[in-house]
Amino acid sequence: MNGRVCFLSRAGDGLAGVRLVGTRSDEVWDARPSEGADVLSVQADARSAAAWISERATTGGVGLLCVDVDGSNCRWLSSATADPVLVAAALDRGDGTSSGSGGAGIWADQNPSMASIQALVGSGPAVKRARTKGPQALEERRLPVLAVPDTLARLVIDELDDRGIAVEHAASLWHAIALAWDPASPVLSTVRSSGDVVEGAAPVSAVVLADPVGGGGRLLWAWSRAGELLAGGVLLAGSSGEGGLKLGRSDVGRLAADWLGWSMQLGVSPSRIVCVAPPMGSGTDDDMKPAQLGAAIGKSWSGAMVDMAVHEDPIGATLSRLATSESALAANDARSSLLTLSRRSGRIHRSMYLWISLAMAAAGAGLLGVGVRAWSGAGKAGIERDAIVAKIKKQVLDVAPPPSGDTLMLAMASDNPRSYLESQIELKRKINAPDTGLPPARPILAELESLSFVLGTNEIEIDEIQINESLQDVQVWVADTKVAEALKDSLDHVANDYCDWTLNLSPGGRTRNNMQFARLSGTWKQKTPVGGSAAGGGGKP
Repeated sequence: MNGRVCFLSRAGDGLAGVRLVGTRSDEVWDARPSEGADVLSVQADARSAAAWISERATTGGVGLLCVDVDGSNCRWLSSATADPVLVAAALDRGDGTSSGSGGAGIWADQNPSMASIQALVGSGPAVKRARTKGPQALEERRLPVLAVPDTLARLVIDELDDRGIAVEHAASLWHAIALAWDPASPVLSTVRSSGDVVEGAAPVSAVVLADPVGGGGRLLWAWSRAGELLAGGVLLAGSSGEGGLKLGRSDVGRLAADWLGWSMQLGVSPSRIVCVAPPMGSGTDDDMKPAQLGAAIGKSWSGAMVDMAVHEDPIGATLSRLATSESALAANDARSSLLTLSRRSGRIHRSMYLWISLAMAAAGAGLLGVGVRAWSGAGKAGIERDAIVAKIKKQVLDVAPPPSGDTLMLAMASDNPRSYLESQIELKRKINAPDTGLPPARPILAELESLSFVLGTNEIEIDEIQINESLQDVQVWVADTKVAEALKDSLDHVANDYCDWTLNLSPGGRTRNNMQFARLSGTWKQKTPVGGSAAGGGGKP
C-alpha cells in the first residue's frame, strides 16, 4: 500500500484521536476534549487533526483513511436495487429492516449528505421475495447495508487536500478488520491474486476483535469472503479494574445471536473464525481469558475452525498489517472501501474541472468566431451569386435575344434562363421540321431495345453491335445454326422493329469455344418515324 494508514477514532459525534501508522512508525494524537459536537467544534477538530497529519505524512501521503465504526450500523433490508439513493430511502422508511448488531443500536440519522450509505452487494446468495404493490409485483432481495457517519472524515480529507496531502482510499474499521485478518484476504494470501482460486470459491470467514476503549471495551466482528466485507457489528462490553476489558459468556451468546440472524438473511455462514484479543481476564465465566474466549466462540458456532491471536493492541496490529501490505485496495467496490469518501474530489479534480471549463470556453469562443466568419462568408457568397446570375442572364440574352417587343420572353429570360434556352431549342427544332428536306432522326435507341429482347439468352454471345444513321451491323456467337435462324425469325416478328435484317453465317464454319459466328446486317425501313416517336417506340436509353 502506498502511504500511511490513518485511523480516526470517534467519541460519539466528535473526534477522540488520530493514529498514523506506517511501515516503521506508529504515532498517536489525542484530540482535546470538547463539551459538545456542534459544527464549529467538529470543524476545529478536523482542522487540528489535518494539521497534525500533514506534519508527519509529507512523503507518500495517506494511503488509507480508516474511519471508526462508533455510531455506525450494519443492517439488512429488502430492496429491489443497490442504488445508494434508494437504499437510503429504504433505511429512512424502516420497512423490512432489522438491526444487525444488538449492542450498537440503530443509527437514526441516515442522511446520505452526512454518512456513507452503501449496500455490500455481491456478498453471495440473497433471499428474494415478491412484494405486491397495487397491480405490480416487485422482486426484492435481502441486502446488507452499511451506514457510517462520515462528516468528520470528509472535513479531514478536505483539510488535508488544502495542505497538499492526498488520501487514496477510505474504509471503515470493519473493512480494515476483514482485509487484515481474513485468511483468504489479498493482504495475507497471494493465492487469490495469482488466479489459482477464483473469488467465489473462497470460504466465508469471521473476524472477532476485542478492543479495550477507555474504561470499558467493545467486541468488533466482521464477516468477509477473500477480505471483502459481507457484514459487521459491534457489541459493547463492560470493564474490570483499571480499564481492563471484561468479556463473559453472555457476550458470546449475544454475538452468536447476531450471527444467527445474519446467516438466515444472507444465506451464508462462516466456516473459519479468527479471534484477536489483548491479554485479559481472570479465567471466570464473566471475565474470560483470550483462550477461553476463542473456545466459547467456537463452541457457540459449531463446525467452524477457530484461530486465536493475542496482541497487546488489536487495533494497532490491524493497522500495521494494512500499512505493511503491498496489495492494492479496490476503491470502486463497496465491500472493500467507503465509496463516497474514496471518490471525494480534491484539488486535482477541481483543477481538472477548471481546465475543462476553460477549454470549453475557448472552444465556444472559437465556434463563435467560426460562426461570424461563416455568416460574413454567406453574405459575400450571396453577393457573388447575384453577380453570376446577372452575368448568365446577360450571356443568354446576347446569344438568343427575344423578339423585339416580346415582353414575355424577356421576363422568362430574366427569371429563368434555363427555361428560356429550352424554349429557344424547341423553336429551332420546329424550324428544322422534316418538310424542309432534313433527314429525320433514326430510332437507334428503340432498335437497341428490340435487340435486347432477343439477344438476352445463354445460347447467344454478343461480339459487336454497330447501329447509326447508315450502318446496322450485329455480330454474335451462337450455339449452332438453328439458334441463328431462330434469332433472325425473332427479329422479323418483334413488335415495333424499325430494321430489315439479313442473316449471314460465317463461311468455313468460324467457331470459338464450340460456338458459331453469325452476322446480322440491317437496313432502315422506309416508314421509320422521326426520332422513333411511333406508337410503342422511341427507345429507352
